[in-house]
Amino acid sequence: MVQMTVKAAAKGWLKSYIATNRAPKSCVNAGQRVRDYLEPFLGYKLLSKVSKEDLRAYRLWLEKKCRKPQTVAHILSDARCLFRWCEDSGWLDRSPVPRRLLPKLQERPPDRLTDAEIEAVLGVPEPYAFMVRFGLGTGLRWGRWCERRVVTWRRPGRKTGKRQACLWCTSPRPAEFDGYRCGRVCGRSSGFTWGSLCRW
Repeated sequence: MVQMTVKAAAKGWLKSYIATNRAPKSCVNAGQRVRDYLEPFLGYKLLSKVSKEDLRAYRLWLEKKCRKPQTVAHILSDARCLFRWCEDSGWLDRSPVPRRLLPKLQERPPDRLTDAEIEAVLGVPEPYAFMVRFGLGTGLRWGRWCERRVVTWRRPGRKTGKRQACLWCTSPRPAEFDGYRCGRVCGRSSGFTWGSLCRW
C-alpha cells in the first residue's frame, strides 16, 4: 500500500488510465470533475485512510452542490473508477467504494421521432416496414430488439405472468395488432424474425 494523498492518486489516474481509455472530451470532463469536486472534498486525505463513510459524505456534499442527479452520478462514477484503479495498481489493498453509492436515476423516456422521420423510416420495404410499425406503435427501445424476450399484448384488467412484459402503446397501435397478442421476438445480427402471432 502506497502512502499518498487522493489528489496525487487522482493525477496519476488522469495521466495513466483516463488518457489511455477515454476520448479527449471525456478526459477533459474527468479532469474538471477532479479539480472542482474531488480535490476540494477528499484531496487532502491519505488514499489509504479514505473510508466508505467518507464517500457517502462526498455524495451528500455533491447532492447539495449540484442541481442534477445525473451530474452527481457522473462525478461518483469517476470516483469509483479512481479507487478501483488504485486497487488494481497496488496502491490500495481494497477499494473503499460502498455498494449503492451512486444515486438511482429515473429512466429517461425516448425522444419522439418527427413526422418527417416517421415517414422516412416507413418507406422501407416489407417485411421490415412491419417491424418499424411495431416499434413505432409500442415505443420499444433498440436494446429490447437485440435480446430475446417474451413480449405480450395485454388488455386492461388481465393478469400478467411473472416472465412477461406488458407493453402499452403511447400512440394508436397498428391495425395488424388488433385482437392479437405477440409471441417471442428474437433479435438477430442479420435482421429481425417474428416468432408468432396468436389470437386471444
